[in-house]
Amino acid sequence: MEEQTNPRVKVMRQGDSQSGGDDMHEGDEVFSTTLSSGRYIELREMHAGDLLYLEKTLSGSGDMERSLKLASRLSTPAGKITFDELSKLKMKDLKRITDLLGKAGGTDEDEEDPN
Repeated sequence: MEEQTNPRVKVMRQGDSQSGGDDMHEGDEVFSTTLSSGRYIELREMHAGDLLYLEKTLSGSGDMERSLKLASRLSTPAGKITFDELSKLKMKDLKRITDLLGKAGGTDEDEEDPN
């Protein structure tokens, strides 16, 4: 039961049945979690194009709005979530999503610096 509430990492390849559509690249990591409602959420690894999206499309948005829209953009068909759904989450579930965003962006604080 504990594994369902903690994000887990799995590597998916382009062409896998659960891959995230056109934005998925071969070898992308996929990060997933299960929300308190039992809903499965899955985010793909972030790419440079996603940073361009943030800069160009969301430059006038606040940090939280940008984070939620980015999470929606990174969500895969297997674990898709919309901005509207994200904005209605309970705080404990929002924390799970922000933890996934950190992993998807390679900024997870749990990772040790190799230098």
